[in-house]
Parts: sequence; C-alpha cells; structure tokens
Amino acid sequence: DGLAKIKANPGVKLVISDVNMPNMDGLTMVEKVRGELGNKTVNVIMLTTESSPAMKDRGKAAGVKGWIVK
Repeated sequence: DGLAKIKANPGVKLVISDVNMPNMDGLTMVEKVRGELGNKTVNVIMLTTESSPAMKDRGKAAGVKGWIVK
C-alpha cells in the first residue's frame, strides 16, 4: 500500500502512481498524503490511462505535480 510506504518513509521525494489501483485509487492516496499525513513536500506524478479534465482537475487540487497518460 503506497500510503503506508509514504507514512513509514516521510523523506520520500517522488511518488509515481496510477489512478486505478486495487485498494485505494491514486487520487485518494494523494489526498490522504496531503491531509492525514500532512506531507506537502513529496512530489506526485500520475502515470495513468485516465485523461478526463475532471480527473486531472481533481489531481491538481490534491497536489499532483504531473499527469502522464499512457
């Protein structure tokens, strides 16, 4: 689980994640990293098949730094 890894390693500088994951989607993970963990410094890039503007806007609002459509 990505959230647990970030919580255990607060010095992580970069996370590359997909939006579509089995237990928790990537955007929810970023929202929890920023909110629950209070980590505002880790850079998050989404590498995903999702390309909708609404999804990208949600990512931007959550603090995603980059969005790559595969």
